[in-house]
Amino acid sequence: MVGISMPSASAATSSEHRLVGEARIRAPPPLQLPLLTLGMLGAQTVWSMDMAFAPPYLLDLGLSKAAMAAVFVAGPLSGLIVQPLIGSMADNSTSRHGRRRPFLAAATIICALSILLLGFASEVAAWIASSGSKAHQNLAISIGVLSVYLVDFSVNAVTALDRALMVDVASTEDQADANAWAARLTGVGSVLSFLIGNLDLPKVAPGFLGKTQIQIISVLVSAILIVTHAAVVLRVEEQVLAQSHAHGSRKPKGLGLAALVSDLYTQARGLPPPIIEIFKVQFFAQIGWFPILFYSTVWVGEIYKADVRLNGGKQSDHELFEEATRAGSHAFFWHAILSLITSIVLPLVVPNPVHESYVHPVWFANSSLVRRLRSLRDRCPELPFWWPFANFVFFISMCGTYFAGLTKSVFLATWVVAAVGFCFAIANWVPIALLGILIHTQQVQPMPDSASRGAAGSSAHTNREVDDVTMALLDDSTRDSEGQTRTTSRKPSYDPSSSDKRSRPPSSGRYGDADSDGEEEEQLQGALSFGAASLHEEAQTQDREADGDGDGDDLEGGEVPIEHGGSTLSHAGSVLGLHNVAVVIPQFLVTAISSVIFALMEPSGGGSSGQDGNTGEAEQGQNSDALGLIFRLGGCCALVAGILAVRLVRRHGDELRGY
Repeated sequence: MVGISMPSASAATSSEHRLVGEARIRAPPPLQLPLLTLGMLGAQTVWSMDMAFAPPYLLDLGLSKAAMAAVFVAGPLSGLIVQPLIGSMADNSTSRHGRRRPFLAAATIICALSILLLGFASEVAAWIASSGSKAHQNLAISIGVLSVYLVDFSVNAVTALDRALMVDVASTEDQADANAWAARLTGVGSVLSFLIGNLDLPKVAPGFLGKTQIQIISVLVSAILIVTHAAVVLRVEEQVLAQSHAHGSRKPKGLGLAALVSDLYTQARGLPPPIIEIFKVQFFAQIGWFPILFYSTVWVGEIYKADVRLNGGKQSDHELFEEATRAGSHAFFWHAILSLITSIVLPLVVPNPVHESYVHPVWFANSSLVRRLRSLRDRCPELPFWWPFANFVFFISMCGTYFAGLTKSVFLATWVVAAVGFCFAIANWVPIALLGILIHTQQVQPMPDSASRGAAGSSAHTNREVDDVTMALLDDSTRDSEGQTRTTSRKPSYDPSSSDKRSRPPSSGRYGDADSDGEEEEQLQGALSFGAASLHEEAQTQDREADGDGDGDDLEGGEVPIEHGGSTLSHAGSVLGLHNVAVVIPQFLVTAISSVIFALMEPSGGGSSGQDGNTGEAEQGQNSDALGLIFRLGGCCALVAGILAVRLVRRHGDELRGY
């Protein structure tokens, strides 16, 4: 099920380091992928708390909405900075414990402590200022804001390392299944978080966990985060990046900030076109996702408060705040339920684009329901189809926010938030699975640095000679076969509407049956390709020997050299970090737009709880649809993302299926 990881170090290491050992998961085969992705459950509980409970909690402390929008720039800011840098740093790590796990353990501990600081911000502030004073309120807000930044920075590191470890350890064929398990466990984390949030925890939880809802939630979320990642760190083993024997005495290259940024820039310039297209789709999709994930509970709560005020409710401001928070949490709970169901069912019926088999846990292997679901795989669209489809569903759902705000219907608002749970499951599964497949199969061509440009130039003449010989042989083969090679070797364009979603090019020996002439041509081309590869390898070996950079005897069993360029798998952490840059950059745009809209439509919005007797925010909820407007703008961007995703599938369908 789980393959040996390929090289995953950045180009900065060049041939001075090699991957040694094996990547393995110490668990029975049916449990390997669930264990590998278990960290996603813990990370999602943190994200759920950050998205659902932190915004109303900060409002309860007295933070204004406009300021809250600025505070939550921490999410995209941390993603922009942390994920690319932590990916590149981990790629280059030579720790004897592996490249990902040491960073993962440290980030998990920092994140857990930050969550506790957020939950107990008011109590920590009371150590310095008198409780109930203006100074105490300001200090509590400051600690809460600092905690949000710490949580966002650390959980971004945790998420990046979870993803990189998954790409490293899972084989190409298992990328879709591994990401399906990641989506399932993400759904479990969401359901668990909001199930906890919907309980009246101060009444049912032991007193040592805390006195308030947010305190108890922070303690439980921290515990879940630590337990899940402890299992991953202790049971998953990865290859170790070690210095080669030929360079054992040479000082390793610097891994300072400038070197990391330079390396990321080099990787970005050499990314294959399909990966660039995925980044473009994510850019527009995230403009829609950021508001719905961070503000949906506040939006549902505002509609609830407006409905109560219109119907003459007599609750105090604080009681109304508590009820509205639970209403928002309830809506997101159903969002999580639908997301979990989708992440469980859909991978059973969607064909894997890379291989036909499906490995499922033994505990439901003989289930009649599973057999019925799997029988639908022949008629179900392939994995790439579902990404544009989910973006279109998201757009339609965001249109529903207008009617929910117009009618002040809590039921309709809850339905809108729950409906996008289907889209959220696909967004957590399909794009990352497709990216994982591309990372394993595509080639990156980094721009050579000044040190390697001379060596590259010295072998250019030899490589051109090899290419000329190869092309001449292929041309002769084409003429002798009367054009058959040209027709059988061309891969068909991917058509999502094709009746046979699992058809493969006839030239492929793994999928489909070719006629005898096609098989002969395939064998001939395979021999020619092997010969060309051998010539390339011989030329590169001669270059290395001429430069004194090593010889074939330096390699030992289990060692894999890290080469400049080559497969994008050699730079998995960097590529995933760059992907996150494409995800978070639009969030800065959304944050700026949100702040402007809040300032214009709710200029006097303050805290929502009414701790000091304020009722203005609750009253504004009856007349303002600022959040609804932001949601609809995001829906329009999701429509653009859907169109771009359709173009991606049409242009690069073969690459998305592992070719």
